[in-house]
Amino acid sequence: MKKALILTNQMVRLGGSEIVALEIAEALYERGFEVHIRTNCLSDVLTRSALVPIRFSDSDELIDLCDFDFVWMHHNMVAHLDLDKLLKSNRLPTIVSAHLSPFEMLELVGVGFAVLVGARLVSNSEETKARLVAMGIDSSDVLNLRNAAPKRFDLNLHSQRQINVLAKLLVVSNHIPDEVYEAITLLKKKGVLVKVFGLGGIERRITEFDIQEADAVLTIGKTTQYALLSGVPVFCYDHFGGPGWLTKENFDKASIYNFSGRCCGARNSSTEIFEKLVAGYEVAAKEALGLKAEFGSEFVIDSYIDQLCSVEGKCCFPNELSSSMLNSFAANSFVIRLFYRRLEKKNHKKSIARQLKAKIVKFLKR
Repeated sequence: MKKALILTNQMVRLGGSEIVALEIAEALYERGFEVHIRTNCLSDVLTRSALVPIRFSDSDELIDLCDFDFVWMHHNMVAHLDLDKLLKSNRLPTIVSAHLSPFEMLELVGVGFAVLVGARLVSNSEETKARLVAMGIDSSDVLNLRNAAPKRFDLNLHSQRQINVLAKLLVVSNHIPDEVYEAITLLKKKGVLVKVFGLGGIERRITEFDIQEADAVLTIGKTTQYALLSGVPVFCYDHFGGPGWLTKENFDKASIYNFSGRCCGARNSSTEIFEKLVAGYEVAAKEALGLKAEFGSEFVIDSYIDQLCSVEGKCCFPNELSSSMLNSFAANSFVIRLFYRRLEKKNHKKSIARQLKAKIVKFLKR
């Protein structure tokens, strides 16, 4: 059986890179790979979230890359690799280096290693691709995956529904701003059923059924692609602000910025968000079906994975400079590993304290 390895800094809570790692792992499993995920920080929340058998590990045991046929890398994880075996390898596996942000340094520190091992670089948006090009990478060497979603979200059920009024709103965010919380209160007073996923709400992976049950989704990032493929209207807004309802007029610019809300810098009051959600819904629902028809195929991950699996690995390292460069990358990676493991221990202690406080408050209210 073919073997695939995913290297990523953390698999602790349901965030952007964690979801991408799981979806890539699941896509590779569907293509006949035995999939391994190696990470610096691991939690049961993530291991239980996988939809297929995946071998998770946060071990420090060195990995021989040549034991694998396909390698997907996030961040700089060189400290986990057996560098002696790597340097002696006659041929490397297919290696993909994924970069999910144009400004988070953890998403950019692995570029040097990626170039050295002949990895295929991929980005989650045109904005991130532009950042990689600005770092000296040729534009033709970066594939923009557009933060594409699994094919299971590509449904047509919403086109069969005749809904003119917003009755059920799905909010997905790990950082809901105050104005959205206040808008949710106004919506509930009007009788709108609001379901919230993310920190402070329901903490599990979004399914295609969650999307289909909603009349609309208020979110940014990856959930936008889920809704887009399902033909469900998206109100793009979060802690960066956002353009509001996605339409043909604002879609391209919003896409460049990975539907992060940073495309326009617009912030709204809670009343404005409430009014736009209610008054603009009927038009947005029609727009959503048009966006799915025109752009939907560009946001399905399967074709990208097939393309990447066909890339051949590098034959060998070019010169003696490789050894010193690898050691430099490994040192940087070791510091990252140490920092994040200490950070997670600190966060874990805070989490336990919050849970204990909540239990005490609940007990005192009896």
